[in-house]
Amino acid sequence: MAETGYLLTVALVTPLSSYFKRKLKLRTIFLTAIVLCITGCLMAACTLNFPMLMTARILQGAGTGIALPLMFNIILEQSSEKQNRHADGRWRHGGGRGAGTRTDLWAVLSARSCRGVGFS
Repeated sequence: MAETGYLLTVALVTPLSSYFKRKLKLRTIFLTAIVLCITGCLMAACTLNFPMLMTARILQGAGTGIALPLMFNIILEQSSEKQNRHADGRWRHGGGRGAGTRTDLWAVLSARSCRGVGFS
């Protein structure tokens, strides 16, 4: 259920990133995305119940939905065509591996947790 909330939030926020890019500076957008992701991670780590976990995952989804398309956009806009292929491939490879690692890490931490929900 928490993963569904995360993915739904990413899907809803991703189309807004082009609007944010037109209206705000890139630095402001990325700082907002980072703050949302870190806040969501800390909140998920200290969660006491499911609604709190769901809120944390929604914050993480909002941060990811803002940052994800902007990373592709920056790769395409600020590098040459030859560098684009290399940078895009490297980013995709690292991004895919990161998602799998996060899921595996969460499974290990959940198994060792007293309640199986978070660190507390």
